Amino acid sequence: MNKLIYFTIFVLSTALLSCEKREGAIFPVSKQLGVAVENIDKLPVIQGEVLDGENRRIASKKIKYNSLAKLNYKILNVGGFGVAKKQLDITAQAFQFTTGKSYFSAYELPDVSQPYNIILRSYPKGRGVVYNRSAIFYPMVLLLDASYKIIKLVDPKLQHADPYHYDITGKVMIDDADVKYAIVLTTDETLMGNSVMLSARTDTRTYITEYFKAVRPHSPEGSVKVFIDKK
Repeated sequence: MNKLIYFTIFVLSTALLSCEKREGAIFPVSKQLGVAVENIDKLPVIQGEVLDGENRRIASKKIKYNSLAKLNYKILNVGGFGVAKKQLDITAQAFQFTTGKSYFSAYELPDVSQPYNIILRSYPKGRGVVYNRSAIFYPMVLLLDASYKIIKLVDPKLQHADPYHYDITGKVMIDDADVKYAIVLTTDETLMGNSVMLSARTDTRTYITEYFKAVRPHSPEGSVKVFIDKK
């Protein structure tokens, strides 16, 4: 009877720990996250890389249109639930912007009177279980008016929030009634940079968490989720 009780407690405890990990919590010592963030520059570094094939593919990608007005604009989804990641790679179209050649996704914005945020979530290219050596697509947002004339190029200021997840998230506020379209792209200047992430790995046998600094160079390829914040 006692063995059955101990076994039941063990199973429940393991399940709770697993749930915490899936939710992105740091366990078993939650304070470790604060220490790691304060000393991120002192952590072991894992350097990502952009593969040669990624640069070759965008360089050789044919341009279908030579006008922003001819691009395929899709109505932007409201709310993040159920929004699929948009693959910005050889399967997507490319355009020669004034800021450089880039894969893109183009959106028609809703006609609303209240200001709102366009949320962008970019995910590293998968190389390995925890994407240790991956690069990431850093999206910029080009805002257009009803005549497809450029209003401005905006940096969403994407940041990394959760060491157990690998996406970076940012937003662009739309508070100008003249803005009717948005294009997600990257630029030659952006491709020269990188995003630094705090990452964590937990040994499932000892539950000891190891932190490290992942330096992810910006890639011409990636996947980005784009949606409008309901708030």
